[in-house]
Amino acid sequence: MSNNMIDSISTSVTASSCSGVDAVADDVAVYETQYFDFTPKSFYNGMYNAVSEYIFEALATMERVLGEECHDVMSPSSIKEAMSRFKPHVDKTINRAFDKLEIYLDENIFHIPSNVVLPEDKIQLSHPVSREEMHSLDKEMDVLRNKILAVKYANMCIAHDIKSADDAHAKISQMLKHMKDMRNIVRTAGISDIRDTLTHCADQTMMLMKNATYLQTATSIDSSETSSEPVTKKSKTYPL
Repeated sequence: MSNNMIDSISTSVTASSCSGVDAVADDVAVYETQYFDFTPKSFYNGMYNAVSEYIFEALATMERVLGEECHDVMSPSSIKEAMSRFKPHVDKTINRAFDKLEIYLDENIFHIPSNVVLPEDKIQLSHPVSREEMHSLDKEMDVLRNKILAVKYANMCIAHDIKSADDAHAKISQMLKHMKDMRNIVRTAGISDIRDTLTHCADQTMMLMKNATYLQTATSIDSSETSSEPVTKKSKTYPL
C-alpha cells in the first residue's frame, strides 16, 4: 500500500465511524507489518519498555547507593521522599523524548515511499476501485452473506430430515427382519399359509370371547334368580 493509498484511506476515515477508523488503522498496521516485518508501534513500545526498565533499575541503584554512602547526611526516609519526587520528573522527561523520537521515526525512518507497492496490491493500480464501487461491493457481500446463512440453515434442516429418514429406515429394516424371522418360524412349524392360520385363530378367539361373555351373563342371571327366591322356613313339630 503506497502513501497515496494510505492518504485515500485516511480521507475515507474522516467520514466514517469509530469502528471504521479502527478497521482502517488495522489495515495500515497490517501493511506496515508486510513491508517492515513488524509494526512501528510495536517497535516504539519495545524501546519504551526497555528504557523504562533501565531507568527503574538505575533509580533503585541510586537510592541504594545514597542510603549506603550518605546515611550520615540524609536519613532513609528523606532519601525515599526525594526519590519519589524525582521519579515523576524522569518519567515526564522520558515520555516527552519518546514522543519526539516517534514523530521523527514516523517521518524519516518508517515512512513507506509513495512508489512502493507490494505485489499483492499491484492490482489496485491497474484496477482502481471508487468509493461507490466499494459501497456496491459491500452491499453485494451482505447479500451473499445472507444467502450463505440461508444455505447453512437449509443444510441444517436437510441434515435433520436425513437423520429422521435414516432412523425410520432403520426401524423399517428391523421390522422387516422380525417379519422374516416370524415367517421362518411359521415355515419351520409346518404352517402352509400364515394368513389363513391367523384368520382362523382370530375367528376362534372371537368365538371363545363370545362364549365367555355368554357364560358370564348366564351365571350372573342364575345368581340373581337364586338370591330373589323366598326362603321358606319349616316349623319343627314335636310328638305329644
